[in-house]
Amino acid sequence: MEEDAAPTKAATTAKLTPEEMDKRLIGAEWMWWRPRARNHFDGARRKLAAERIRTSGSLYGQDLTATDKLIEKMAVLGGEECRTNVIYQRAEEAVVIPPGVAHQVRNVRPCFKVAKDLMVPTGVEQMLMAQSERKAATGPGGVWVSGRDATMIRPVVYQAWLACAATVIADDFDAGVRTGDQFMRNMLVDKLASDNDELRKWGRSLENKLAKMSAKIDELANKESPPPLDEAHMITMLERVAGLARERRTM
Repeated sequence: MEEDAAPTKAATTAKLTPEEMDKRLIGAEWMWWRPRARNHFDGARRKLAAERIRTSGSLYGQDLTATDKLIEKMAVLGGEECRTNVIYQRAEEAVVIPPGVAHQVRNVRPCFKVAKDLMVPTGVEQMLMAQSERKAATGPGGVWVSGRDATMIRPVVYQAWLACAATVIADDFDAGVRTGDQFMRNMLVDKLASDNDELRKWGRSLENKLAKMSAKIDELANKESPPPLDEAHMITMLERVAGLARERRTM
């Protein structure tokens, strides 16, 4: 995705009044920033904090609210190109946000919004940049310290590679979709087998232990049974137990 990537709908910085939004049946107001503006969110927040202007949250914690003061401070730090742009979305309209474009949405009237993350190949560079920035933010001294990576770049790229490889295999062998599907299934099976290697080792170890136990049981089963105890042997054993008990008592 190019550095100056922008959402698909025409954007305007001119604010509409509540009356104008009501007249146009506006359902939601979207604010968005060009990718280069991402570098100035935290800087603007820190400067406002130094001026004792309350702000909260962080960009990658997804809880940073863009106030008018934050927007102005970002324009000061990064220039007018880092100022927010606005999209007014009407009912039944779709807004597509390219990778790397920070955005914030506000309901103007009660409505449902359906969102779908589309990771296109041309946007991989911007996605990886955002992932690196987020990793830096979550590291030592980072503002947001949650664990897993919400962008899920690696699994998505892997699945995309599988789909591409399946298509190439199907085309090369002129075998149609079935060959491609089989190739994908085989690849997934191999990956799962690799991921479960430790589990397979544990299973083999358990099988060995069970085999040894079974052999021991067979050995005991084939062993000749000792002769039954008669009364004399029983009395002797009881006397020995009584003697040991007396010794322990006198110790």
